Amino acid sequence: MDRKLDLKVGQKVVVTIIKRSNASRHKDMSLENIDNWCFDGEVTKIGRKYITVKWDKWSEEQFSIENDYNNKTDYSCDYKLYLNKEEIIKERKADELYNEIKTHFSGWGGNENFSLDQLERIINIINENK
Repeated sequence: MDRKLDLKVGQKVVVTIIKRSNASRHKDMSLENIDNWCFDGEVTKIGRKYITVKWDKWSEEQFSIENDYNNKTDYSCDYKLYLNKEEIIKERKADELYNEIKTHFSGWGGNENFSLDQLERIINIINENK
């Protein structure tokens, strides 16, 4: 995903904990619990490579413009920057649907679950993104 966010200092944004990151340990990362892993933040600085966001009294983090707005770190990322919660919800729902679709095409079952017509329609949808 190659997002380009047009951000300004003082703009309100949302910081989210990345699913399966260290920060997500022991957290319910479901959409029903979104308020416990998403935080309202504010852009405080904008540089060439990083955007700095403060989201509570003590939390301030730099996010890499070149790395899909993941937090700057030498290790695995814990946080990601979004414009709003709707963007996060759409991404999570798309991931869930993609994973559900993947399960129908992985494994030993082959294509016996789908007719030729269904498979042709699926490949036409896939080809729309080329």
